[in-house]
Amino acid sequence: MINLEFLTNNIIIFLIIYFVVLYSILVIWFLIRKQTRLKVISERKRYTMEFCLNDKLNYNNLIQNGIYSEDYKFQEKREDSDILKDLNNVFNNFDKISIAVNNGVFDEEIIRTYYEKYFIIYYENFRYSILRARDTFDNPYMFIEYEKMVSFWYEVRRNVNGGKI
Repeated sequence: MINLEFLTNNIIIFLIIYFVVLYSILVIWFLIRKQTRLKVISERKRYTMEFCLNDKLNYNNLIQNGIYSEDYKFQEKREDSDILKDLNNVFNNFDKISIAVNNGVFDEEIIRTYYEKYFIIYYENFRYSILRARDTFDNPYMFIEYEKMVSFWYEVRRNVNGGKI
């Protein structure tokens, strides 16, 4: 005759052991996942910093070479084609950076800390150049990722600063 009490106790012990083992496996899996995620984030931050430190474009140079008057209006002091060539290089770089941030290749916090002032200064003062390049090359999407990134950062600033940029 089967002892029901013995069988019930064994089933309960088996279920307890099963759930403890299952719980342990899940905890280990989540810890490994978390470590992997932290490693990926750390690697992304390191890669982003390397990119920033190796970026050889001199963003201040174009600004300092006569692009602004005191009230930040565009003033041409060089040949228009030279300025447009320099601006095109800057905007191409900003667009690539924006694409990398949007796709998780670069860390947005580091990029924003390093580049935000340049993204905004160039956008505020050279928006016409973006429109001109789009017309010239008949490409309405030229530098669009850069433009979206600046718009997003403007919105973040507006929300943080109570409506002020």
